[in-house]
Amino acid sequence: TNKQNRYKVDVNAQYYKLHGVGVVSDNCNLICVEGGAKSLGKFQKLLLRRIKWNAAAKDDDADDDDDDDEEEKDEGANSCQLVWQGKLIKPNFPEFKFEVARSEGQARDLLRRRNVEHYWDLVKNFEPE
Repeated sequence: TNKQNRYKVDVNAQYYKLHGVGVVSDNCNLICVEGGAKSLGKFQKLLLRRIKWNAAAKDDDADDDDDDDEEEKDEGANSCQLVWQGKLIKPNFPEFKFEVARSEGQARDLLRRRNVEHYWDLVKNFEPE
């Protein structure tokens, strides 16, 4: 993911008062959000329609931050897919924030802390239509 898209997701999640996590891994990223129906609908439109996931940020090559390590080299492979949506009994996240996972095991551990490890399994086993 590039910094510009990550910023858009983070700012809009906080604007709509959503809770959740964005897990940035080497080969797969996961955005999990919880909140009200109206806020989730607007956020879903942002992710699925408005953000251009294949657009490369112009200043990513100039910065040498650790966050650039997760950026995918093949720009044609970037996309955003809705894997699951539904109602939960209780919220699992106190706020929205991004977490960087250097490996798949570390990503699973990040989600295991909130008892939502199965979200990673859903993403890994998802086949787009």
